[in-house]
Amino acid sequence: NNSDVSYSDYDDATDTDSEIEDETEKTRKKRKKKKKKKKPKYRKTNSTMFSKQITTHQVEPFAILSLIELALQNGLESLEEVARSHYVLGNLAPLEEALECIIFYSLHTFQFDSCLFPALIDKDNCLKGMSEVYKCDNVMHSQMTKDCIFSLREIKQCQYIQRNEIQLSELFENVMKVVTIQKHLHSRNERMFFPLLSKYFSLDEKAKLMREIFDTIPVKYFTGLLPWVIKNIDIQHKVILIESLRITITQEQFEIFIVILRKTLPPKMWNKLSVYIN
Repeated sequence: NNSDVSYSDYDDATDTDSEIEDETEKTRKKRKKKKKKKKPKYRKTNSTMFSKQITTHQVEPFAILSLIELALQNGLESLEEVARSHYVLGNLAPLEEALECIIFYSLHTFQFDSCLFPALIDKDNCLKGMSEVYKCDNVMHSQMTKDCIFSLREIKQCQYIQRNEIQLSELFENVMKVVTIQKHLHSRNERMFFPLLSKYFSLDEKAKLMREIFDTIPVKYFTGLLPWVIKNIDIQHKVILIESLRITITQEQFEIFIVILRKTLPPKMWNKLSVYIN
């Protein structure tokens, strides 16, 4: 009977509704809090001013590999420019310096074949075929690089470069061929290889693999490749590379590398970088 319903019952009912609304609002707030992305558990660097700019690289062991790739790509652009602009001039000094990027790439990919692909195949045997394709391409790149270096040495031994126009022409053509194949390899690494590394390996496994790579040829890495990489990437990436090395290699190795870096880098570059190194 409707007459039995009192106003107090109505008030109680509306109170209950308002309580439900309050509870719903609290739940919404909680959900919003949950939706907030968790910050990645990576080591913080002193480069906080760059945190908004950096989107593709985080401080972690395999950042070292991807930043080596970035530096090599930058070096490749310089090599292509030098090869085109000095084709007629016959000026070999800039070319000789720019060739470092293809020499270092051969060292870089050697580690793919000797350390990284065996570890990937242990995770997934189906990647064996892909590994063989990479090895063939890397061997071809390495051989083409050796041919370029051999041609350069032959030309340098001649007293009059202008008398070796055919050799000079062949050298620059071979350099452009290496540039073309290396561009393809860089593109493939970005699309296929690095995503596989991220998929199959934990942070601890990545660090272990990087230490294995450095232990095979430490001198070439710490006195050759890594200082060259530092010179060929911008300041925020320099800091990420150094911090990634800090969490990957031993303290002793890291301190030795910093000493080498200080001796290798131009003073202005070192002064700018040293601000971010504890």
